[in-house]
Amino acid sequence: AYGADLQADFGVASTTFITLSGGYEGYSWKGGGGSFGIIPLMAGAKFFFGAENKVYGHAQLGYGFYSKGGSGAFAYAPSLGYYISPNFDLSLKYLASSRDSYTLGSLNLRAAYNF
Repeated sequence: AYGADLQADFGVASTTFITLSGGYEGYSWKGGGGSFGIIPLMAGAKFFFGAENKVYGHAQLGYGFYSKGGSGAFAYAPSLGYYISPNFDLSLKYLASSRDSYTLGSLNLRAAYNF
């Protein structure tokens, strides 16, 4: 899996943010199994832990549009992250989309530059 996204954070308290994001996640299978992508549009909440506000938990819900077939699925993404500096953070994120009792998910390392 590979991908990129844009996310906006809106502060609602000193350690709590509402988030909106959109992006692209591509999936390919070994051995000529093909590939396809998901365009997830998601809203979420990010909560910081600890005195330094560097560690955070993030939960997102939304809808993922499939790049092939014209349909989509319910999408969700819990993650844990760490701010290395004010402009750079890393997180471990599980991104999944579920439809008709089938779930496609991936565990991702996310590197983000914060403007």
